[in-house]
Amino acid sequence: MNKTFTCMVASLLLAGCGDDKQISPVPTQPDAQLAPRQSEFTDEELLGAVYSSDSAPPDMYADPVGPKYYENTVSLGQSSTEWRELCTDDTDQARQWTETAATREAASSHSQPTYIDAERQTEKFFEFKRVDPDSPSPGLAVYRRVHKCGYLDRSAYDAFNPGPELGTLNTTKPLTPDTAKDLGEYLWLLRYENIVGSKVLSSFTDDHADFIEHSLYETWLVGGDWGGCDTIGLQHRSLQINKSSGTLLEFTETLRTITGKCN
Repeated sequence: MNKTFTCMVASLLLAGCGDDKQISPVPTQPDAQLAPRQSEFTDEELLGAVYSSDSAPPDMYADPVGPKYYENTVSLGQSSTEWRELCTDDTDQARQWTETAATREAASSHSQPTYIDAERQTEKFFEFKRVDPDSPSPGLAVYRRVHKCGYLDRSAYDAFNPGPELGTLNTTKPLTPDTAKDLGEYLWLLRYENIVGSKVLSSFTDDHADFIEHSLYETWLVGGDWGGCDTIGLQHRSLQINKSSGTLLEFTETLRTITGKCN
């Protein structure tokens, strides 16, 4: 079996896994009904969100397929010091990039490259379902993607050296609050959907003179060791989208922390 491919799938999936520990119960309010523009939360609401099965408001952008991987300067061998996601509006270019990445991965693990089992596109991305030929049926798959430049250009953001600029939104102007909310939730899902304890509590926009701000109030979790307790953080994530240029700036602030379950 393709060891590089298998390890990549495992790493993507394990981002959502934790140790199987016996933990002490804490009072929670699972499945609590939070207000659409809520920005203040009780300890019980934070505990209920982190330890319940819910991960987002019911109207949040959803993307059920996975695991997902966006082609970038590292996967294509263009750089080893900068990780920048690629974009194109050419289907053939996107397909060639994912073929190049698959060939490089196979060469590094001395195995057969993954093959394209299915492909599709949306307004946001090209997607290629790539399957490991050595895996048993139905086949170990990763959904490899390339951003569409006509929607989003992420080249300004280097994941190895992150700064506040996330890229440029190039979708049809004028920018609307609904477009801003959709983008903010899409970017959050792209980066944090499989992180244990990362839950969205509320998601909404505010229209300013020069930009639209998308706000996410979310949680993060640091698991406690044996004999210790989890730490839960409440964080405000602000995505500011310039109305004229489409430039994306993101700022985060941890508002407070509480103690979670003890092990």
